[in-house]
Amino acid sequence: MANRIETIKNIIVNKVSNLSHIRNCYNYENSNPEGFPFANVTLDSFDGSFADFSAISKRNLRTWTFIVNVYVERDEGGFGSQKAERVAVETADELLQAFDSDLTLGGEVKYVEVVSGNFTNMSMGNTVRVVSFNIRCVDLVNI
Repeated sequence: MANRIETIKNIIVNKVSNLSHIRNCYNYENSNPEGFPFANVTLDSFDGSFADFSAISKRNLRTWTFIVNVYVERDEGGFGSQKAERVAVETADELLQAFDSDLTLGGEVKYVEVVSGNFTNMSMGNTVRVVSFNIRCVDLVNI
């Protein structure tokens, strides 16, 4: 059986990689990127419960939550504050549209939703604008 987590994660990485401003998207927490803006996709949590249990079918309802962090350099050597903010907001809007237009990740899950997100600043040797998204994927898994 294929690794469900990696399969779903790779689909998310591919979606994020196709966003217009993203130079690189990593499927792990990368603090040494090959340029800005970049993104990381990591698994945050998972849970499950019985969905049905009968003579016909036995399934669990499985939920995985992934975190997508997008990093946009704000320093004058990078985009500068004004352009970094514009790029961060445009990337957020584009990511939301990408997941809204593919609610099953190409049929891989029952549904996907961007359940929350936020904007923060941090230092990575330079000042970076960070946009974080929590993406929930739900599926029925045969047991």
